[in-house]
Amino acid sequence: MTDDTTGQSAPLADVRTLALYGVGLINGSLGLALRARGFAGRIVGVGRRERTLRAAADRGAIDSYGTGPSAAADADLVVVGTPVDITVDVIAELTQNTRPSTIYSDVGSVKAGIVTECAARLPDARFVGAHPIAGSERAGVEHASADLFDGAKCVVTTGPGADEEAGGVVRRLWETVGSQVITLPADVHDVLLAASSHLPHVVATALTHVVCGKAADGAQAAEFGGGGLRDTTRVALGSSEIWTPIVVANAEPVAALAERMADELLQLAGRLRRGDAGAVDAWLERGRELRAEITDGI
Repeated sequence: MTDDTTGQSAPLADVRTLALYGVGLINGSLGLALRARGFAGRIVGVGRRERTLRAAADRGAIDSYGTGPSAAADADLVVVGTPVDITVDVIAELTQNTRPSTIYSDVGSVKAGIVTECAARLPDARFVGAHPIAGSERAGVEHASADLFDGAKCVVTTGPGADEEAGGVVRRLWETVGSQVITLPADVHDVLLAASSHLPHVVATALTHVVCGKAADGAQAAEFGGGGLRDTTRVALGSSEIWTPIVVANAEPVAALAERMADELLQLAGRLRRGDAGAVDAWLERGRELRAEITDGI
């Protein structure tokens, strides 16, 4: 793993026109962040919903927009911000409307499938996978923020046959908006994100299913929830349109971790039913220690 952070805003003089396909929270924040940091090029929004594109333009995230792939015809760099299950289809469509020199990237939370499929289907496309590890349970350009990426990690994928020039452009893009850029193989990224992002989302959702049902006395337990319930279920508010493709695309690592989580809970249930307070205390204390060790990292 290589930390490529420069600590300084990197120039993007070689990107005269940037196209953002799908201008939601991430791409909207990218447009705002680039403008806030003095990016002098043109930013074009591309997508299927004119209302969303108009809202992005009104916020200043893009300069102009179009609802067809031809809107990206002059782009030097295209960043695709769609659900991960359609990313390669979008890039394939874009390659029919852009120049051979155009560089493509994405912001998806799963990388291996996209990188592999893009290489197989579009061997001449200059694609570099990326994943800014920043965001919110809130979706849409209305929640975009120019400082979303400040200090956040951004993974840029690498591997055999990588286009180093294109990779350099994508790394500089994310450095420019304040990200700490890290290069990783796509499959390593997916295993790490299964644990750090995808499992927490499905666990929060499972907790919501359990707690927010009706209690035995007919009162909803959620009505008595405090900060703990709010904090541990917050990410369950994320859009299923985004999250279903993510966990399905990264199914094996997420499923394996879900089984480990289930085993942890079953072991706890056994200790509780045996009245083994010492084992319960040791389990809770070890969890506290582990959480304290990562406090500065998240």
